[in-house]
Parts: sequence; structure tokens; C-alpha cells
Amino acid sequence: RQGREFDVLAKRVSQIVPAGGRVLEVAPGPGFLSIELAKMSKYQVAGVDISKTFVEIERANAKDAGVKIDFRQGDAANLRRSRTLLAPRGRSAKCIGCCDCKAKRL
Repeated sequence: RQGREFDVLAKRVSQIVPAGGRVLEVAPGPGFLSIELAKMSKYQVAGVDISKTFVEIERANAKDAGVKIDFRQGDAANLRRSRTLLAPRGRSAKCIGCCDCKAKRL
């Protein structure tokens, strides 16, 4: 079971990201945060993970939860070159919390 922590974190994200926004979770593990965000039906949610095994797990968990999330295998270091998972041309993407940047922490 996902636990309450992902529900709480998803609510905190929803206070920062406006409805209709796009959310990309990098290295989502089993995808539980992405799933909670998708359940809110406010966002287009995607995830990228370097592990093929984790992508399979994420997709299975999303299917079991009845939500649509675009989980893909890839290296987060190369995301700048990929427009498919990032904000559309002319829009900016905002990092709201990650390991080693100075973005706003959740």
C-alpha cells in the first residue's frame, strides 16, 4: 500500500502547481507520488526512470490504480534534449523539489 505520505506530498505539490499543469517526476520509484497526483485529475503526469524494471512496475501500479501516467525509460540527465516530457515550446518548467538543486523544497 502506498501510505498516507504520498497523499500528503501530492496535496503539497497541488499547492504549488496550478490545475491544468504538467508534472514530471524524475526517478519515481514505484510511481506512488505520480499516481496520487494523477488521481487528483488536475494534471498531466509523466515520469522518467533510468530503470526498465521500475518503469514496468510504475506502469503496472498506475494501471492497477486506474490512472493514466506516461512513464518512460530514460536518463534524466538528457531531458533537456527531449521536448516530449518537458513543457511545450514557449513555456517554462519549474523544479519544485529535487536532490541537489536550489529549487523550492517541499
